[in-house]
Amino acid sequence: MRIPRTLLVVGAVAVAGAGACVGGSMSISQRFASVHNVLAPAGFGQLGPISEGELGQGESADVDLPLTANQCYSVTAFGDHGVWDLDAEILDPDGTPVASDAARGPQASVYFCAQRSGRHVLRVSAPSGAGAYAVGLWAASEAGAGIFSGGGGGGGTCDAPVPLELGGTVRGSTQGGNDNIMPACVQPGDSSAPDAVYEVVIEQAGMLRANLQTQYDGVLSLLAECVGDPAAAIACNDDLVERDTTRSGFEVSVEPGTYYLVVDGYAVEAGGYSLSTEFEVARDMGEVCAELPLLAAGETVEGTTADQGDDFRTDQECAGGSRAPDVGYRLEIAERSRVRISLDSQYDGALAIRRECAVASSVVACNDDFGESDPPRASQIVTALDPGTYTVIVDGYEGERGRFELTATVVPVGQASAPNDACSGAITLEAGDTAEADTFLADDDFRGSCIQEPGAPDVVYEVRVAERSLLVAEATGGDLVAPALYLQRTCGDAEAEIACGDRRVSAVLDPGTYYLVADGATRDAMGSLNLSYSLSDVAPLDAACSDAPVLAPGETTHARTSGQDRFQGPCGEGSRGPESVFSLRVRERSRVELSVEAEFDSVLYVRSDCVDPGTVVECNDDAGDSNHSLLDLELDPGTYYVFVDGYGEGGESGPFTIRAEVTPR
Repeated sequence: MRIPRTLLVVGAVAVAGAGACVGGSMSISQRFASVHNVLAPAGFGQLGPISEGELGQGESADVDLPLTANQCYSVTAFGDHGVWDLDAEILDPDGTPVASDAARGPQASVYFCAQRSGRHVLRVSAPSGAGAYAVGLWAASEAGAGIFSGGGGGGGTCDAPVPLELGGTVRGSTQGGNDNIMPACVQPGDSSAPDAVYEVVIEQAGMLRANLQTQYDGVLSLLAECVGDPAAAIACNDDLVERDTTRSGFEVSVEPGTYYLVVDGYAVEAGGYSLSTEFEVARDMGEVCAELPLLAAGETVEGTTADQGDDFRTDQECAGGSRAPDVGYRLEIAERSRVRISLDSQYDGALAIRRECAVASSVVACNDDFGESDPPRASQIVTALDPGTYTVIVDGYEGERGRFELTATVVPVGQASAPNDACSGAITLEAGDTAEADTFLADDDFRGSCIQEPGAPDVVYEVRVAERSLLVAEATGGDLVAPALYLQRTCGDAEAEIACGDRRVSAVLDPGTYYLVADGATRDAMGSLNLSYSLSDVAPLDAACSDAPVLAPGETTHARTSGQDRFQGPCGEGSRGPESVFSLRVRERSRVELSVEAEFDSVLYVRSDCVDPGTVVECNDDAGDSNHSLLDLELDPGTYYVFVDGYGEGGESGPFTIRAEVTPR
């Protein structure tokens, strides 16, 4: 169809006006939205995806334009805020210039009618400035439908979706449609494109595969409800293949019900599309469970979840709904045992153990990420199992799949083999070193006062202190989910305990030998952890504490933080700024209100022992804003130490006022 020259002139004037209005702080996608709003009512539609790139000053870039003879086109190009002048020129298949726009400004528009079919070239250049650019091609709406025509029209809307029979291909165009849905996989505000909605009725559980091919930057979504809420999205994909914005798709397991496939576009892009679907009915769980291979203890098996069905659909919180292909194994436990299942995968895997193969609610344990790899590539479960047959499931997080290695370690309870399981085997740990502790092969030999559910296995380390010091011990990493640490003067004597805490313990120690125990905070908590401790000279801390001015109740004190960082609080991202220390005497049980107003980001905390960080009563970073801190406490009689510190890694310090109000109870 040949577009009348009068229509072409109308489009040219409108876009020229839009170009004058869309500069300034508007993004490139917002400028294209303005062009869409101008050209669509004039009968123009966008052809193909928006082409994007970078230009240095004086550089040019070529964009291929497959054009049809006797069709008239509008080409619009925009540069970002760093491009001060953008020029555009169209070359015919012989390389001869046929149209151009050399007007000064960060946008260019070219309007012309192609005399020949074939590959034309748009040459974009930046005579002045440098930065990103984007190019869009427009023609009459009918021109965009050709390569995707046949086999159906456009899709419907949420109010009137088009029924879709799975197992075939439909073709259509989103041109002239409504914007029903904001895709969940596109940033809010990045899509106001028209879309097409198809209704899919699933009668049996199974795997749905959908693939979208577009002549623009397309987006494909599967929704449980046809609403704009991202929570309704079961699957969403923008670009299936990197650097190819015209392909989208996904593979997802679904239960019986009604769903909505939505063909959408990035930004304001629209045009012709081809949507193909396949559906595979889920296998009978009785058959799946009967065919599970044995996972032998102590052996490593290799496998892949690619091209497998989603038979188990663990739907555990740790696996993001686990709508991914999976593989199951049979694990035989002859007597009550400690079990460690380790998964190393080439994708973001997930791991689960079921008590009954076909019962989803019988999950014993589940883990998504273990370790510190980025991206995550390991999962691990440590637990205690009674005799029986269990199912180990290798799954994927949010649809991921691939190759893996799986190992099971099974140790009967009561067969301890950890060298430092008891006092006689205590391993010496030096300050500053890190021990790779593991309670998995130990017995329960010790008791800590902070453990509410005793019974977990534990290991012990010997600590030697040469001079009066502050000891701070910490447990990090590993698969021991709930570690507890405690310090004893005499190994194995619960009455000789000095301190006990979750993951961290501290105490001021005189010269001597002490025992540091790594335990589980709950009965079945066991596994690995990294254990380390530091020793600090307490003389400078004692001096600061002995010089601490008394904080008088009912009076406002003006002071300034300065000097070195000597103390840290448990809030305020480490609170490693310089600090001021005050002593506060409470003569009877009282309500104590402490308030700070500072000219920096302040942190306020209280200790019952000035030197020992393990005696913090409470800590506050912000009260209303970052320059105020507030504590409202119930304190027994005694001397307390009040610290005004700085937020973060040490950059916050300066003048402040502090006030204490003490009200006897």
